[in-house]
Amino acid sequence: MNNTKTYKIGLLSVLAFSGPLYPYAYPKTLFVERVIFPGTLETVPTIRAFYAGRKISGEVSGNSVTFSFPEMRRNFFYLLISHDLEFGSPDNTISCLKLKKSANYKFYALELVSVENKKRKKSLNQPQFDYTWNVKELSLSLAGNRIPDDTVIVWYNPDFIKGLEGGNLIEFPKIIIRPDIVALLGSEEKLHNLSNQYLLSALNLDTIHDNITQEIAYTASPKTILALTT
Repeated sequence: MNNTKTYKIGLLSVLAFSGPLYPYAYPKTLFVERVIFPGTLETVPTIRAFYAGRKISGEVSGNSVTFSFPEMRRNFFYLLISHDLEFGSPDNTISCLKLKKSANYKFYALELVSVENKKRKKSLNQPQFDYTWNVKELSLSLAGNRIPDDTVIVWYNPDFIKGLEGGNLIEFPKIIIRPDIVALLGSEEKLHNLSNQYLLSALNLDTIHDNITQEIAYTASPKTILALTT
């Protein structure tokens, strides 16, 4: 049976659940986030991400951009998609990141849960678990627009996002770009121009985040890991 826990962000409470996760003893794992663009694009835009004081450059493969970072094994994360952030800096000291007033954003609580696979249990004669993410979209207004520490930030336009799909033990739910994004904007060139503007607007955040290199490489099959470095 899963245990219920409550996570609080200021006045905001989020229910999450814990189960028999991470059957291995390694202290760290490699988490992966992928942004999936329509397969009809000629080229995929460049996107920046940030996590725990580090900036992450995406690795383009096919119609996707992949971000990866090592982290202690956890079953709960926040994910923010926005390009309208500012520094919270009382007394000239940067204490946090905040959404700008009237900022456009999508903010999610992601919680990894295990579900017993009874069919596999029968064949292997021992408990077998599948892993998936519970996703809950939240508002930051009750927290004064302050972004929780260690939030995974994908610096992009949330209006371009159709939703989140899938995920497993190490891979977050995929961020799916709207399939009609080119028709919505008028051209693929407009999509790239806007994406470049968002990348330039991330320069202020770059100054307070260290670099992090990609930790994995994918083949054309997005589930094949070629190399893992530390």
